[in-house]
Amino acid sequence: MASVDAFPIEQRDLIRAASAELLRTGQQPAEFYGTVGKVKDGAKVDLWHQTAFLPENRGMEGNPGGQCFTMYFERDGRVAKKLKWQ
Repeated sequence: MASVDAFPIEQRDLIRAASAELLRTGQQPAEFYGTVGKVKDGAKVDLWHQTAFLPENRGMEGNPGGQCFTMYFERDGRVAKKLKWQ
């Protein structure tokens, strides 16, 4: 998520909001890869931490590296909840 411009224009505000939330909680957006999806009452960003891609975590199910999670957003762009992957 180091480059907001790498995302489609319609997803950039959501990526900016996710990046701001990561910074607010002391995390570095550049350490995450994000994918955007729609949910019933808003949108979500699945956040893959770079540790998920380390050789020792390849093929691991659940939360490889232990730092991946999903951020859910209200329609107005506010963070509704964050769920760590199991």
